[in-house]
This record gives sequence, C-alpha cells and structure tokens, in this order.
Amino acid sequence: MTPRERFDAKVDKSTDGCWWWTGCTTRTGYGLFPFRGKLSGAHRVAYELSVGPIPDKKHVCHKCDNRNCMNPDHLFLGTHQDNMDDKCRKQRQVRGHDVSHSKLVAPQVAEIRRRYAKGGVTQALGREFGVTQVTVGDIVRNETWSTI
Repeated sequence: MTPRERFDAKVDKSTDGCWWWTGCTTRTGYGLFPFRGKLSGAHRVAYELSVGPIPDKKHVCHKCDNRNCMNPDHLFLGTHQDNMDDKCRKQRQVRGHDVSHSKLVAPQVAEIRRRYAKGGVTQALGREFGVTQVTVGDIVRNETWSTI
C-alpha cells in the first residue's frame, strides 16, 4: 500500500465536516502515523499528503479545533504564536482552577481581591493562601484570573 492508502485507511470521512482519525493517538488525543521513517502527527501527515511539504518552524493548526480532524480544508499553517493567538481568540486556553498546577479556586481569588482592596498586604495574603507575593500581585492587577 502507498502511504496515502495506509493513511486513508485510518480516516473516517463519513461526515461533511471533520474527517476523524481512527488510528492510534497520543495521551492528549492527537493522531499518530508512521511517515517517512518516523512517527508523525497525523494532522501533519494529512497536510503533507494533501497540500505539500511543511516549512521549517511551521505548525499545522486546526480551524475546527478538533485535534483528531484530518480534513485538509480544516488545516492551516502557522507559527507557534499564530496557534496560541488562535487559541486565545477562540477562548480555548485553560484558565483558573483548570490549570493543572493551580493552587487556588475562584472563591479564594475573589477573597484575595476583596481583602487586598481593604488594605491587605500581598506577602501576608500569599502566605495565608499558600502562594507567592508575586501571584497575589498578579491576581489583584487582573493579570491572572481575569475572568473572576
């Protein structure tokens, strides 16, 4: 079988929109496919097979935001920054307590802001809530947790 035939055997094109990857995936849900002697991201292979080579330092991004989509009409080239900007524009970034290393939850953030506004000190609030003074400063300036 050609690489295209092997690849297409792992793609479900039964919908009008996204074409779903049915092969193996990473822990984060991205498809994997052996291509040109190495294990590659399936969406990158989809792009290469349909559009052409991917320039150095370019990412293959999803317009549809479905990491398992292989439809070349849903893929575009961009830089890492383009991909991050797209994520933020669509509000897909992880926020607040959904951040895996977050030490706070929304009510604590609200309480930090309330107490700071009443004259609280960032260092003391940081100690009390188990975060750094810098973290408290970021919270009260709305540089983090801005949705609260």
